[in-house]
Amino acid sequence: GGGDEAEDGGGGHAMDVGEGGTVDVAQLLKKQAAGPQLTFARLVADPTGARTIDDVNALGAKWASLLRSGGMSEKVYGIDENTVLMSLTDGAIIDEVREFLWLQDEVDEFEWNQQVWRRGSDQPQPPKPKAAPPVSAEKVPKKKRGKRIKGKKSRRPKEVTKDAEL
Repeated sequence: GGGDEAEDGGGGHAMDVGEGGTVDVAQLLKKQAAGPQLTFARLVADPTGARTIDDVNALGAKWASLLRSGGMSEKVYGIDENTVLMSLTDGAIIDEVREFLWLQDEVDEFEWNQQVWRRGSDQPQPPKPKAAPPVSAEKVPKKKRGKRIKGKKSRRPKEVTKDAEL
C-alpha cells in the first residue's frame, strides 16, 4: 500500500502510542504479563530476628488460601526469612495480586519483571543491588582430573595406504 508502512502488516509488533506520541506504560506492562509469571514479596524486616522459614511458609499458605477464596489459584512459596515467591498462572492478574499484597501488613516491597515497587509508591524503582554472597573461609577442594597415563597414545585410527595388505 502507498504510505501504509507505519501499519503493522508485516507480522511485527506495533507499539501502542497514545495522543502526542506517548507510550501507554500500563498497557505495555499488561502485555508483558501475559502467561505464567513469577513475582516476589519482600517482607517487612522482623525487628526481633525470630522469623523462620517455617513462619514465612505459614504466611504463604495463609495468602494462598485467601487468594483461592478470591478465585485465584496462585502458588506461594517461602524463599527465606524475608522473601515470598508467588507463581501466577496468568500474569494478566498481576495488578490484583500487587493490590492484595499491599493489603498485607507484612509486605514491604513487591518485585516483578526485575522492577521493584516499595510500599506507598505507585511507580517501580530500580532494584537494590544484590549483596555478594559471603565467602566461606573453608576452601572446597576442586575435583582432580584423571591424569593421562604415560606411554599411552591417543586412539586415532591408523592411516590406511594403497600398499597395505588386507
